Amino acid sequence: MSNIIDTTLNIIDQNKLNAETGIYNCIPCPLPTFSKDFVGLEQKRLGVITGSDKSSKTQFTNFLGVFTVLDYIKKNPKIDAKILYFALEESEDMIVSRYILYLLKIKYGIICNYRELMSITSTIGSNIYNIVKSQQMREELDFFNQHVHISKTDDVEKILTKCKAFAENNGKYDSNNNYIPDNPGLYKIVIIDHVSLIAPLYGKSLYESIKTLFHRLITFRDAYNFTFLVVQQQSATGESLEAKKADEVMPTKATLADYRSSSNDVNFMIGIFNPTKVSKDQCYGYVIREGNQEVLGDNARFIKMMVQRQGPSGGKIGLYTDGPNAYFEELPSIRDTENLGKLYAKMRAEKAPKTNKSNNPQIGQSRFAFMARLLRSVSLTKNRKSYSVNWDLPNMPEVIEVDNNFLMRKNCLSQNPCKLCWFMDKCSSNIPCSPTTFWDPVDLEDIQKVYGKDIEIKDFTITKDNQLVRTTYLKEHGNKKKSNNKKTEDAIGFKFSDKDPNVEQCKSGS
Repeated sequence: MSNIIDTTLNIIDQNKLNAETGIYNCIPCPLPTFSKDFVGLEQKRLGVITGSDKSSKTQFTNFLGVFTVLDYIKKNPKIDAKILYFALEESEDMIVSRYILYLLKIKYGIICNYRELMSITSTIGSNIYNIVKSQQMREELDFFNQHVHISKTDDVEKILTKCKAFAENNGKYDSNNNYIPDNPGLYKIVIIDHVSLIAPLYGKSLYESIKTLFHRLITFRDAYNFTFLVVQQQSATGESLEAKKADEVMPTKATLADYRSSSNDVNFMIGIFNPTKVSKDQCYGYVIREGNQEVLGDNARFIKMMVQRQGPSGGKIGLYTDGPNAYFEELPSIRDTENLGKLYAKMRAEKAPKTNKSNNPQIGQSRFAFMARLLRSVSLTKNRKSYSVNWDLPNMPEVIEVDNNFLMRKNCLSQNPCKLCWFMDKCSSNIPCSPTTFWDPVDLEDIQKVYGKDIEIKDFTITKDNQLVRTTYLKEHGNKKKSNNKKTEDAIGFKFSDKDPNVEQCKSGS
């Protein structure tokens, strides 16, 4: 007993020393609010991530147990981690591809999906391709390769054999056959995704095989200081009509698939839920859809601390996810109406139906887009309240026309934005494209609300009915009313028609 006491007291002393020297005794949870319930990944822990089909449990496991771990140890060289990943559901290249997508998001602000990355439906954009093939990306992937080993075996005995070899490659046994790690600060993380896909042991059912695996993982956890993350499916009954009616939308211990008793074996269990799985406009106070129009929609997830032996249980938060790149961040609190309102506005614009418009600008619409198409590069000078043209200007246009839709540039996170991005997922040109550059529909009144009713647009005149007319057209048609006043009540009205020669002239880009 004295040895156990001494060991415990030594751990307390070492953890105190770690904290005093700025070393966490865990790999911190990357979600600030949720970290109050879940501090992060600790050594000698067995955890489960559970969710129903299409709940993003694999992506969340990648985020929590692989990608943010690599981020943390790269920034904190005193901490190290090695990850043994049993990918029973996905291929090795899919996991690496998801990591590339994650890096594109956090390093370059680019939202890309697997089909774009692999040129499945269209050729990958040259700027994304150049980033993926860059030396910097290669260094990131080499770092991944040094710390993550992916295995495809689904045999329980082989899984356990590989785990034991993983430990022995990073430690040794003393004279009393006790395991001594080479580096006590090394996190040995083992991921099994997902446990229902293991091959049943000979002569045993899937239930009995999963039970055996969990019990052996507990032994390995304690013997080798492993951190286990096991992905476990929720059963179909968890999504039943009765459960939906009872508002039991989050995963539960009672609906764990194939082996319910795993909740008794673990140190912690986190449930993840996709609100689009139930037909509700709101979920936990967040707007998921408005009628047929999605707001947060499939970009929302909710997680809950279902079980935790060494801390509180029951806490849950909302998450925003971009989906394909395993990136998650906390949704603003429902009490943070300002930031939540901004997010809703952004999501409404992104998810708004894309309407097809005729070739000619319609009456009552802005001619900003038409102007931008003619002048190619247009930027807004706020202090002069005028638009000017500068081919050498590095910034892209504030307002553009894409397929006769009028769009205004919003938050651009990329260093090389595309001139013709279309709501984050379509580009109308061969210019190097950054899908994170997004554009919102805009008209003249929107611009005037921001920059004033007396806004001046170089080479164009605003008519009484809020149309833009080329100044040269007014001169050619004998407009004698010249005024230095920026307000344009005296400007003549103008309407494009197929018969007007100036329309063809404008269409040709002159």
